[in-house]
Amino acid sequence: MAGRGEEGSARRGALTAPRALPRGTEIPRGLEFLLSRNRLNVAISRAQCLAYLVGNPRLLDVRCRTVEQMRLVNALCRFVELGKAEATKA
Repeated sequence: MAGRGEEGSARRGALTAPRALPRGTEIPRGLEFLLSRNRLNVAISRAQCLAYLVGNPRLLDVRCRTVEQMRLVNALCRFVELGKAEATKA
């Protein structure tokens, strides 16, 4: 496994499994950090063949307080939509 959030994001491997939500429901570093496009991009791009995004489904229905948070949640929702579309093709 390569990369679990910020803990191992520099490692590379055949599978990445970034966590999309810490344990519990609080987001201690804020929504912007959790849904950072850069963090997601690094986690996904380090995968050599497969990437799984594991997270709490409630994250797709989070209450946004800023326009930037709306953009970040929208990007995550789009990522999930694309993943579901690819899964139905297979």
